[in-house]
Amino acid sequence: MGVLKAGLPGLGEMAVLAGAGILVAGLATAGLVARYGQRRTIGGALLLAATAQAGLGLPMTLPTALGASFS
Repeated sequence: MGVLKAGLPGLGEMAVLAGAGILVAGLATAGLVARYGQRRTIGGALLLAATAQAGLGLPMTLPTALGASFS
């Protein structure tokens, strides 16, 4: 079957990846704000999130949905 699962285990995988994405974002944000400023960091984050959601979320396959939940 593979590592990726459908159903409730797949939902758990999505929750874990979403939590990991929040952790990475929390760790990176302070450095990015110090380097680029608050406005540019927020704009870049919104642009990156929109691109990732469109590129990874629209195909609606399990691997891309997991990638979208991380972003």
